[in-house]
Amino acid sequence: MTNLLLPLIYLAFISLGLPDALLGSAWPAVYSDFQVPVSYAGIVSMIIALGTVTSSLLSDRIIAWVQLAITAVLFLSLPLRKHHEGIEVTTNSEGSPGSNAPARPQSLKLSQVVRIIGVKEMMTCFFCYSVLEQTAALWAGTYLRLFKGMDAAAAAAFAGMLFLGVTLGRAVSGILAIRLSDQQLIRLGMLLAAAGVAILIIPGSTGLAVCGLMAIGLGCSPIYPAMLHATPQIFGKDRSRAATGVQMASSYLAIFIMPHFLG
Repeated sequence: MTNLLLPLIYLAFISLGLPDALLGSAWPAVYSDFQVPVSYAGIVSMIIALGTVTSSLLSDRIIAWVQLAITAVLFLSLPLRKHHEGIEVTTNSEGSPGSNAPARPQSLKLSQVVRIIGVKEMMTCFFCYSVLEQTAALWAGTYLRLFKGMDAAAAAAFAGMLFLGVTLGRAVSGILAIRLSDQQLIRLGMLLAAAGVAILIIPGSTGLAVCGLMAIGLGCSPIYPAMLHATPQIFGKDRSRAATGVQMASSYLAIFIMPHFLG
């Protein structure tokens, strides 16, 4: 089951990331063909993010209904089972008092989730992180094209250095996670991202701008997964599902609102 689930997760994240990379890279070359201002990329980004914000806010309820449906299917399939030995073993081992059963996720309303201590602060962190990453992803190509004088093809290619930095950084941070805590990875990422922003705004060399984009990508890479990984430890496994939902909503609310204004 795990071997089947992992490819599905990978495909889901690839499909989620494609609009981010393609829109920012292609926009410097196509906005003139549509005869619209360059700032309209923010509107397209807002439309993409709107659906994700909505689904994130409803994720806790949707998962609960899906689990209920799966439970019903499994219950109805019990008569079809031919081997009953496992049922007795399960009853004796897991049904006995004092067994260490995993915490059952709580289905919480949005008003209940935001009252959990630390949730508002975590939502703010996700909001700020997403502002940095999405703004850089959406406007990097346009910045290189209009302010650094690159042609559209080169700007689109070098804007991909941001995503190359994220990809390489995620691979390296996965190794570093063996020795470093989530908090240490987040701090390291923040320092690298801040250095990248400082390099990016230095006037002059396009090479420095490309290096700045790479540094921003490297800095962003450990922050998002580390914050998600820390969620069950901070809020408890029973409330982590609900907390993750509002974190995703906060992240995509930033993607929905800020790149348009910052562009």
